[in-house]
Amino acid sequence: MDFDQSQQTALLLAGTVALPSPFPAVGRVSLVLVTENGSHETFVKIFQVVSDKRMITRFVRREDIRAIRAPSPDAPDCGPETWPITGINKLRVEIDDKQERLVDRASRSPAPTEIGWLDAAIVYVSESSPVMHRDEVGVTAAVSAEDVGFCSPISACCHRERPSCC
Repeated sequence: MDFDQSQQTALLLAGTVALPSPFPAVGRVSLVLVTENGSHETFVKIFQVVSDKRMITRFVRREDIRAIRAPSPDAPDCGPETWPITGINKLRVEIDDKQERLVDRASRSPAPTEIGWLDAAIVYVSESSPVMHRDEVGVTAAVSAEDVGFCSPISACCHRERPSCC
């Protein structure tokens, strides 16, 4: 049985979530290698500029990627709705190559290592994939100083009243 391109794409994207979202949001994609106790793990970092005052960074495991939508080298100025979707089987070679370079860098430095990959893309991951989501917002110093999120979780627990600082 033959599948045409639209059927293959539908099957490829079934059960996935686009990061960043909502469509047609795009982000800069890089690979980050984290070294712990001599072993390495590669994460895909998706950096989205929402506005001048808000940025969202998401980290997903490379194993959780199912597909990527990125500009075609033949038409780099077209919008996301025209970008081709590439499945993970075709992306693995590129990811493996970049990971090899990251491991080489990490052997010289224990700090997390990052390598740029795509200037603009949409990464499709399984719906149940764990995501480290970091939301950065520009605020005034006064608002930042009053943010209750800076209260130490050690200073209170569920069995006693929260201190007045929180």
